[in-house]
Amino acid sequence: MKNPRLRNKLLAKYDYRERKRVEDRVKKITTLLVVIAKEHNADLVRENLKDLRLNGRKKSEQLNYRLSTFPYRRFIEHLDYKFYERGLSALETNAKKSSITCPICGYVDKRNRLDKETFKCRRCGFTFNAQFVAYLNLFSRSNDSKVAIRGGRLIPISCKAAPCGGGQCSSR
Repeated sequence: MKNPRLRNKLLAKYDYRERKRVEDRVKKITTLLVVIAKEHNADLVRENLKDLRLNGRKKSEQLNYRLSTFPYRRFIEHLDYKFYERGLSALETNAKKSSITCPICGYVDKRNRLDKETFKCRRCGFTFNAQFVAYLNLFSRSNDSKVAIRGGRLIPISCKAAPCGGGQCSSR
């Protein structure tokens, strides 16, 4: 475009529109998460989302752009505010080694991840989807709770309700 004033005016206009679209989408997603949590009377357990940045890893150009422009802080602020507003909790947990730790026996080994999709514990043989294993471990780390899997069902076990008084359990 030959006219720089017109070009700058159009860029400012479309930049504003894009920021509003992103803001609207963040609000809608966080509202949906709160509605789902309220429906199931559940709290949110999340990891620190700043680790999602690529840090030099090569992905597609479009994915790199989307991840680098995602408003992580704004998303977390909206999420925390909306959960607090509805009387629910949004807990942040440490996600370190969550996808290589067995939720059953607690064994940690990089070789537990067979590939992107599959987790198989080298000690007890527990096999499951790797993403779900990470979710189970994040849940287990929140509020000193533990997860038991019995007959294909997940059963949350709270250490606070345990007869040991809520400290470090010997059963952990």
